[in-house]
Amino acid sequence: MDRNENTNALDNRQNLRILAIFLIVQFTGLLIATQVYNGLPIQSVKQLSSQAPQYTPITFILTYAGMFTVLTLVLIFLMRRGSSRILLVFEALAVLAGSFFLSTWVIGLLPYYFPQISLLGSAVFQLAVPAILAISTLIVKYKVPRSRNLVTVISVIGIGMTIGFFIGFMLGLAFMFVLAVYDYIAVFVTKHMVTMGQEALRMNLALMVVTNEGEALPKSSLTKEQLKNYNMQKQFLDKNYRGTMRQLKSRNLIPILMPRGLGNGDMAVPLMLSVAAYTQFLNFTVSIVIIIGAALGLVLTFAILKRYRQMLPAIPPLLFGILVALGAYFLIFGFA
Repeated sequence: MDRNENTNALDNRQNLRILAIFLIVQFTGLLIATQVYNGLPIQSVKQLSSQAPQYTPITFILTYAGMFTVLTLVLIFLMRRGSSRILLVFEALAVLAGSFFLSTWVIGLLPYYFPQISLLGSAVFQLAVPAILAISTLIVKYKVPRSRNLVTVISVIGIGMTIGFFIGFMLGLAFMFVLAVYDYIAVFVTKHMVTMGQEALRMNLALMVVTNEGEALPKSSLTKEQLKNYNMQKQFLDKNYRGTMRQLKSRNLIPILMPRGLGNGDMAVPLMLSVAAYTQFLNFTVSIVIIIGAALGLVLTFAILKRYRQMLPAIPPLLFGILVALGAYFLIFGFA
C-alpha cells in the first residue's frame, strides 16, 4: 500500500468518525426534544416564545447580519492582537449554557415520568441541579482534556434544542442562511475563523469535535507543513500522551496527526432546524429529512476538503444539502 492509499484510508476513517458524531448529536437531540415537547407542559414554553421579539425572515436576516458584523470586527481586532484568551470565554459560555439547557430539559421530564416524587417538580431542584451539572461539566472539561468531544456534544445538543424550540421553522432557515454567509466570509475573506479553529485545536477547547489519527515518521522526512502542524500540537501531545511521546522520541520518530474537526455551530444549526421543524409539523418526517440532507452536505464538505486540503466553511454545504432534501420531500409529498 503506497503513501496515498494510507492517506486516503486515514481520511475515510476520520470522516466516518466525524459523521458518526454528527449523527449522534442530531438524532439524540431530536429524540430528547420530542420527549420534552410532548412530555412537558409545553404551554409554558410557547408562552415564553410568544414573548420573544417577533421578526419576519427579512428583518431577522438584517438584524442578525448586523450582529455578526459587529462580532466579526471585535474578534478580528482581538485575534490580531494575539488575544486568544477570548476563546476561553467563548468555551466557558458555550459549555455552561449548553449543559445547563440540556440538564434543564431532561430534569424537567422527570416529574412527568415519576410524578410520585414531589421533590422532582420543585423549582429549587429544577434550577439548582442543572446549574450544578453545568459547572461540573466545565470542571470535568478542564480536569480531563480527553473529555473535550463529549463535553462539546453535550453543549451542542443543549444549545441546538433550545434555539429550535423558540425560533420557528422559517426563521430557522433564515438564521441558517445568515450563518452560511457569515461562515463563508469568516473562512475565505476575513479568515478569522481559520485562526480561531487553529487556536481552538491547539488549546483543546470544546468549540469543536475533533478526531486525531496519524502516523509516526522520522523528522528528516517531514514537510514544512507537517512540522508546523506538529509544533502546534506538541504541547497537547506532551501533556496528554507522555508515555507514547517518550517511546517515539527514543526511536527518533515524530507523530504526525491529521486532525479533522467540526465546529459547534456546524452541529447545532441543523439540530436547531430539525427541532423547529418538529414543533411546526409535529412529526419526525421533515426533521429526519433535514438530518439526512445535512449529512449529505457534510459528506459534500468531506469531498471538497479531500480535493483542496484547507479549512472549509461547513454551514454552506450543510444548508445546500438540507435545501435539496427538503425540496425533494415537499415536491413529492407537498406541504400538507
